[in-house]
Amino acid sequence: MDNKKKFAIVSSDNTGVTFNNKLNENDTLNYFTFPYIYMGGGVSVGDINNDDLVDIYFTGNMVDNKLYQVLKVMIDGIPVQQWLILIMMDY
Repeated sequence: MDNKKKFAIVSSDNTGVTFNNKLNENDTLNYFTFPYIYMGGGVSVGDINNDDLVDIYFTGNMVDNKLYQVLKVMIDGIPVQQWLILIMMDY
């Protein structure tokens, strides 16, 4: 079995992805009055704009949905994928 790391944690400072599906519970809106409150958000990845780079779409319960698109950068003629927010849209 291969014990090498498959994933690494990358901070939002490096990725530009700052989405937070913040839930504001109160006396009338909480787990006991609305048990599905924690099941409403999601994330999807795919090539939204057909540029062969993976884009990320987050959906929120109480916050606006956000689309993060990746910008292809060239450094010394070599294509580099860098997590920069090209478009951040509210839906």
